Amino acid sequence: MAHHSRVKSNRTAPRVAPVSPALRPAPPPREINTVRVALAGTTLSLVGFLVLLFFIPDLRRADAMIWLWSFLSAFLVGLWGLGIAVWQGKARLPDRRKDR
Repeated sequence: MAHHSRVKSNRTAPRVAPVSPALRPAPPPREINTVRVALAGTTLSLVGFLVLLFFIPDLRRADAMIWLWSFLSAFLVGLWGLGIAVWQGKARLPDRRKDR
């Protein structure tokens, strides 16, 4: 049975000073319009699907129909995400009915 010995290297791992999280406070969260982001992605997915509809024969010849179905599924998931973004946006708004 062969015995393998470990060869020790003269190099040592560089020492890294630990960084304390107290040195730098976390930045405040950014407010973004999630509805706009979801709408942009959903729209691009729909456009991609519609464009690929014109190339179905080419996609079939190349055995690449997965692209068509990928864009369709991205569009459907985007609709779902858009619904969630709208729902979360409404939850963040102050309840204006209390002021009346």
